[in-house]
Amino acid sequence: MTGNQGPEGLLVENRAGERTILLANEPPQGPLPETARRNYRVIVGEPGDTAFVRRFHGRERTTASFGKEAPMRWSTGESRLILPVPPGRRCLVTVELFVPGPAVDEQAGLYLGEKRLAAIGSPGLQDLRAEVPAQDASPVTLSLRCREWSPADSVPPEGRDLRTLDARRLGVVVYSVTVAAEGASGEPFDANRRR
Repeated sequence: MTGNQGPEGLLVENRAGERTILLANEPPQGPLPETARRNYRVIVGEPGDTAFVRRFHGRERTTASFGKEAPMRWSTGESRLILPVPPGRRCLVTVELFVPGPAVDEQAGLYLGEKRLAAIGSPGLQDLRAEVPAQDASPVTLSLRCREWSPADSVPPEGRDLRTLDARRLGVVVYSVTVAAEGASGEPFDANRRR
């Protein structure tokens, strides 16, 4: 891959090892400062969020029908949050989200590996809070799981118009993710703008 330029750099998950040749690409943002890992917020859907999200749809802005007007991204049936944490300290992770009715099922929630840390039990605008046990290394990867659905499937054929032809496989709307390590206080660091 050569010559890829973008405002947030090129982020490559290299699974080919030494066989991969990357040349003249815009580098991604650097890591969060160590002190910021104790207390920070990512606004999902704003520039600067790509280091923290995987398997999400592109950036959008919701309307008031989703509980608020704000930047956001749609998740898929299993999206990932890549969260820098201070090793050896428990962290409270808060995910601000809007859950459409079709996304709710008995397995929906926030997971660390196969352990569910917090359940999504009902539709609507909500804060999903989970305590992440102290980790030996950083970052930690959390999975946001829900029932995948499509807006196009939820409208009868005779009622379809241009607004309901969205055939994407969606999950929930995610607005922000806040990480607060045990003992952290004060205003969270702005992880999007790195300040």
